[in-house]
Amino acid sequence: LVTPTPEPTDTGGDARPKIALGPASEIYVTWTKPLAKPYTGEIKFARSLDGGRTFSAPFVVHRDRQEITHRFDALAVSARGQVVVAWIDKRDLAAAVAAKAPPYRGAAIYFALSDDRGGTFRDDTKLADHSCECCRIALVPHADGSLTALWRHIFAPNVRDHALARISPTGQAGPVRR
Repeated sequence: LVTPTPEPTDTGGDARPKIALGPASEIYVTWTKPLAKPYTGEIKFARSLDGGRTFSAPFVVHRDRQEITHRFDALAVSARGQVVVAWIDKRDLAAAVAAKAPPYRGAAIYFALSDDRGGTFRDDTKLADHSCECCRIALVPHADGSLTALWRHIFAPNVRDHALARISPTGQAGPVRR
């Protein structure tokens, strides 16, 4: 069992739990726990350091706790053993609406990186503004410890196309490329 007590999970086929393996037989699992408002959620994480015999208590990966979209997560382990979780996030859309700013296209892509085998995660880092709000993210690790993220982006004025950006081993977000 990954969770010590049952909890709701997003049961949509596109929101399935994710599993990644670490270099020392670690097992990492993420899933989306739906919140009360439609299309909202939080990304939960648990890990096993003993090959799946036991799992840590689940916790929310992202620091932002608004009742907004934190959904459609992706999970990967870098060549250096860092755990990376990326997700679609609507905190910038909510801020733009509150500030009566110009329309914000879609959502954003955020990620969090763990240097200690999933024990803790660094602060949320924005990878890109203006992602599609319902398309999935792919993460691909590279030998140098970086990862490439791929997602469907909304380029101005309203062109949906795939985008790539690199996440460095230091947790820096690279430029968005179409």
